[in-house]
Amino acid sequence: MLHTDPFELLLEALRTLLCDDGFSITSPPAVAALKTATNMLSWCSDPANHLVFAEFSTTLKTKLDAAFHGASRCKFQTKKERMWSNFHTIRCSDEFRRLWNTFLLQSLKSEVSSPIFYQYITDKFFRQLIALHFPTQDNMECSGIVLDSLTYEELNVLRYGAGYVCRALRKKVSAKPNKKELLLSLDELLEDQEENGSYDPTKDWIDITNRGGLLYVSDEAFRMFCAIEEVVRQHFRKDSAKDISTGMKKELCDRITSNEFVTSSWEVVAVDMDRTVGKQLLNMIVDLWVTVRGFSFAGAWLELYKQRTKKNLQCSKGLRKVLYTQPTD
Repeated sequence: MLHTDPFELLLEALRTLLCDDGFSITSPPAVAALKTATNMLSWCSDPANHLVFAEFSTTLKTKLDAAFHGASRCKFQTKKERMWSNFHTIRCSDEFRRLWNTFLLQSLKSEVSSPIFYQYITDKFFRQLIALHFPTQDNMECSGIVLDSLTYEELNVLRYGAGYVCRALRKKVSAKPNKKELLLSLDELLEDQEENGSYDPTKDWIDITNRGGLLYVSDEAFRMFCAIEEVVRQHFRKDSAKDISTGMKKELCDRITSNEFVTSSWEVVAVDMDRTVGKQLLNMIVDLWVTVRGFSFAGAWLELYKQRTKKNLQCSKGLRKVLYTQPTD
């Protein structure tokens, strides 16, 4: 059942965070976000706080509704691109951060320690608005493949990873017969940071760590990498780890390159590229991205397995004690 009341929409977003397995990882940002969501639900359960919570949820809805402006009388693909572009601009603005900061100070008497909490809640809130603004069929398409949010930190990592892939591909394409065409096409994915002076929070990590060798991808290319990442996340899940085999990489790459959202965002990036060269470059990008993300997924899955195994071992008796208590013949 879809809620229309902003109060209920915000409550649902908070409950979703508590049920998300991603916050079971014991990293400081995840722990802090989980604690904030728990405290927020406890705070808003008091009738005395309902008015403040309702006022904020209404303001939040009004802000996010602006993402749908100018995205009605046009083709679905254009409508979708405008909507997500508007949403990205809103959620990354200083004004939006101040809005959340003021609310957290008013409710929990604390400022935003990490953007992971409010960016996650914002994303879940917005995806509920999609269901209200678009008919059912449009909503199924517009929501994309995966409903997992990309937090502030994940967006920074994704943009950093996109730049890494472009840099790594420069070496790979140098061995190709058509290296000149590929290198020129690869440059279409990059932006001149000196010319683009606008602030974007998704570039914070690169700005801090860059000593002159990191590459900045354009906003259009970044959206394409986001589309690729959504398909990858659908594939690399904890419940599918046991089914992963060596032959599945090609299957995943094929699934990505044929995905509607990936191909449509790639068409925007590759508008000036030769079609054959563009297709070749996209295949190389996807192949390398899947390789990088595959190692990352394996590492995270093994770490989670170690944590669970450690907990089980902590509850068991020591080997010497077990042997000592066993009956002898």
